[in-house]
Amino acid sequence: MDELSSTGVILPVVARASVAEHFGMDSETASPFPIGFLGEAAGVFVTIRNRKGELRGCRGTIQPQHANVIEETRQLALSSALQDTRFEAVRVHELDDLVYEVSVLHPPEPVVSLEAFDPANYGIIVRDDNGRRALMLPNVDGLDTVEKQYRATCHKGGIDPDGVVTLERFRVEKFSEVES
Repeated sequence: MDELSSTGVILPVVARASVAEHFGMDSETASPFPIGFLGEAAGVFVTIRNRKGELRGCRGTIQPQHANVIEETRQLALSSALQDTRFEAVRVHELDDLVYEVSVLHPPEPVVSLEAFDPANYGIIVRDDNGRRALMLPNVDGLDTVEKQYRATCHKGGIDPDGVVTLERFRVEKFSEVES
């Protein structure tokens, strides 16, 4: 994903345009042609906050569900805005107050202990023997230690943090919308 840094800056713009188009608003942004990195399949998370920094939606995939990063971003932007059950769906009058962030996941790698984690650099995936799975992106406010990141992830997935679990870590390339 070498070209990721230069081409990924378009992803928050794609996310914003997808939500605006859902509400019937014209988008001045044409969807970029999925070439190079943008044409590859990858897991993606789209996080939407208001300008006060309050979370309005965040949905994503560990394994890609769509043909390329552009389409993954488009679909997850809509899912984050409209289907994150923790929040009411975004409404048209909020659109100008929203800021989009897109995280593109590198493939997860198995690890054997929490000592392999660094919450500033790695996201975490925790699975238990009952089929529950939870994921936490890296560099989340308030989760600045491995223990906090691990316990928050377990809590999110209803997983016993003292039980038998399987761990994976992953890196992300994060692209935030430039606020005007």
